[in-house]
Amino acid sequence: KWNKKGDPLRAVGVIKDIDCRKSIEFEMDKQRAFFEQLFEGSPAGIALLDNKERVIRINKSFQEMFEYRQRDVEGRYIKELIVPDEKRKEGNKLTIEASKGKTVVLETTRKASSGRLLNVIIFGYPVTIKDEILGVFAVYQDITARKKEEDEIKYLSFHDQLTGLYNRRYFENELERLNKSRQLPVGIIVADLDYLKYVNDDFGHKRGDKYIKDAAQAVKEVIREGDIAARIGGDEFAIILPGVDKNTLEDITERIERRYQQLGESSNDLYHISMGYELKEKAVEQLEDIFTIADRDMYINKENYKAAHFDKSRNNDEKYKDNKIY
Repeated sequence: KWNKKGDPLRAVGVIKDIDCRKSIEFEMDKQRAFFEQLFEGSPAGIALLDNKERVIRINKSFQEMFEYRQRDVEGRYIKELIVPDEKRKEGNKLTIEASKGKTVVLETTRKASSGRLLNVIIFGYPVTIKDEILGVFAVYQDITARKKEEDEIKYLSFHDQLTGLYNRRYFENELERLNKSRQLPVGIIVADLDYLKYVNDDFGHKRGDKYIKDAAQAVKEVIREGDIAARIGGDEFAIILPGVDKNTLEDITERIERRYQQLGESSNDLYHISMGYELKEKAVEQLEDIFTIADRDMYINKENYKAAHFDKSRNNDEKYKDNKIY
């Protein structure tokens, strides 16, 4: 209170205990600091979404991973930003799960701003207060490098390293699978290189590898999409041909043999591959038996060719010494 001259006469002060409020503010600041450091420092990409899946905020890792800046994404729907068109149905399912307050974990693909696809694991955590869903934390872990390594390991486990064809393990798995299926007819071709032992002995395995790779190349060029070609031994190949008829089976066999010879001629070498084939036309027949018949047919053709050409060319023909005929 003041007098007429403006001099203070008395003062009244009110002291309020705000320890509780300050303590709460401190705890909130601490929690905010924890959140900020976790959010911004996380190596995983994190997007904070509202309950309609619109972006509220993204962290630094998300920006680097998906090539977006905060101002580019704020208020936009996450599915419009990083969900590939072919994954929209999957994305909608995740939305439904999250809207029910469920935690979501999924391994899938997402796309960056440039269109580059990434393999990711998504963790979706709903943000709730008193059972009301306020939004979602979407956490993205980039597993592209890991998936690439897994794919390489898977590829090597089922492919021959020298030729790129399937290996014996994969061939036998497919033989068993197709044997149990109702798909008929199924053809099998078995092939074996001639002269390879002598090429390896006289000119080294590097030259022999070229014989093998050229044989694989001939097979790749001739077989149809869906046929299964494998290197099942050192110089032996086998092909499973689903849905093939007898005439086509014979034609493919002849074309492989002819193409292999052409590849040899281009390098002034004489290539020859002995082949046999058989067709499964009845469900009661076993593909293993069909393979055995084709294999036996191949060996008969191999012995006939050897008797007619091989011994003469190796023992008597001087061209062998000139590296023309092997």
